[in-house]
Amino acid sequence: MFDLQEAYVLTKAGSKGSKTYQVMIVNPFGDFALLSHVSYQENQEIAFKINDFINSGQTSLLVHQNQRNYLFFLSLFILIIMAIAAYFATSPVTICTFYKSIDKVFIERKSWRGNKIIEHPLENILRFDIQEKQYKSA
Repeated sequence: MFDLQEAYVLTKAGSKGSKTYQVMIVNPFGDFALLSHVSYQENQEIAFKINDFINSGQTSLLVHQNQRNYLFFLSLFILIIMAIAAYFATSPVTICTFYKSIDKVFIERKSWRGNKIIEHPLENILRFDIQEKQYKSA
């Protein structure tokens, strides 16, 4: 970047009162933004370093920022979502079909691991209970 003029910390207010901070570097071509998702103190330190560089006789400045913490949580969230999706995708589905015309019941279990069909005569079934599981959200 050529002809740096100043650096400042831009505060952006988000929904529900959340705030994000970003270092902005001003040059004749406009404002250039550095990484966000860094604390205010870290951004303030970087802005001070850049402003000190602008006002000094130094020929170069190296500013290092990373988003490792942000990327770690993003990756963790994606892995959790993938694990939940894999669980639901591989869990079996059971279909019971009653045929009066041929006096049979077919219990079909489908999953990614394969399909299994169990066949029973209707006369062997004395009782049929349905048990539902209900989950309460806390």
